[in-house]
Amino acid sequence: MKKKIKHPLKLKTKVFFTIGDGIDIGIALITAKRQDPEEKCWYYRLNVLKGSKCEFHRHKNGELWANDFEVRPVSDILAQKISEKLK
Repeated sequence: MKKKIKHPLKLKTKVFFTIGDGIDIGIALITAKRQDPEEKCWYYRLNVLKGSKCEFHRHKNGELWANDFEVRPVSDILAQKISEKLK
């Protein structure tokens, strides 16, 4: 079972991202964040470390922003994998 993620995540958090229903996936660092005042969701600017470079999903200025539901801290994924192996 997935742990509910507490947003906002901290800057420089290493995250696993999946954008566009899995079209673009990889590992990135959060370099900025902002909250949408109307929708109350968080957006994170990502610096891709590994995986897809997400050219299709980048803004005209080259920045990559992801919704809060498109990112998950790498530490949470590792903790989940370890707990599954201990069962």
